[in-house]
Amino acid sequence: MRVLVIGGTGLISTAAVNAMIRRGHEVTVLNRGQTNSRIEGEVHRLIGDRHDLPWFTKAIRSMEPEAVLDAIAFTPEELRQTLDALPDKSVHMLFISTVCTYGPLSNVPANEDEPHTPISTYGKNKSACDFLLLDHGARTGQPVTVLRPSHCYGPGQPLLSIWGYDRRLVHRLREGLPIAVHGDGEALWQPGFVCDLAEAVCEMLGNPQVFGKALNLVGHEIMTWREFFERMGKAIGVEANLVYCPSSIIERLEPEVSGGITEIFRYHGAYDDSRLRGLLPGYTQRTSWEDGVRQTVEWIDEAGEIDTSVSETPDDRIAAKMEMVLNA
Repeated sequence: MRVLVIGGTGLISTAAVNAMIRRGHEVTVLNRGQTNSRIEGEVHRLIGDRHDLPWFTKAIRSMEPEAVLDAIAFTPEELRQTLDALPDKSVHMLFISTVCTYGPLSNVPANEDEPHTPISTYGKNKSACDFLLLDHGARTGQPVTVLRPSHCYGPGQPLLSIWGYDRRLVHRLREGLPIAVHGDGEALWQPGFVCDLAEAVCEMLGNPQVFGKALNLVGHEIMTWREFFERMGKAIGVEANLVYCPSSIIERLEPEVSGGITEIFRYHGAYDDSRLRGLLPGYTQRTSWEDGVRQTVEWIDEAGEIDTSVSETPDDRIAAKMEMVLNA
């Protein structure tokens, strides 16, 4: 199948491209060519700016794709530009959205019928894109699919802490340094190994079962944040030194870096993917959290994506604050 991937350098789009290559698809990636590629195989490359609309439209139509995966569009305007650039209405259009479209959940785990009450600009824009694409498909008959990933991890990205993808985290775990955890660590989280999730993307290409659908694309293990860090530590042979702190205090002490807590982490992040698994009976996830952590840490060490700085970090300041509170 001729597949165009708009992006192809990010975590999930790179894994998807690699999976497509392994399955024998003819893949073209379109991006600005400014990020080092981790693609494992031969692809066609279209280098340019998607906001240069004449070039963008001509580039897409020249390759006559049968399916397009847009992993970059952030606003409805950008997504509309992709739709307008497609050569005809037979092209299967897939869009990488996010579970952030849901906002704080009313049901846990949440399925695709969860109301959209996003609180971040990212979630609001992606939600608008979702509705635009599904409406477009319903009106025109074009095959469209919305993918809503949660926390994706794997080779190509540092592991996640409450501060985001964190180059300091592995070093701090190994050295027994404090790792800050918001609240009591009992909020739910759901990491998904990106190489497994990429297989689902491949199963969807040109598949009528997913036409007109929005689908959660998430990991198969739901865990607490306490378990998330404890199992991460055990995977690399250490015991995580966790320091728990109320989210409100973290936000007050570290306002510049606590955005993830304000917008996402303080709420349950648990999602039901039974709809996707029912539509894709050949899709399975094989990678445990521990195995995925080990593969990711191996990449981190080889790529040098690790910060061994001994300078004070937000984790250190949170730990010092909590020690003062406990000793008061």
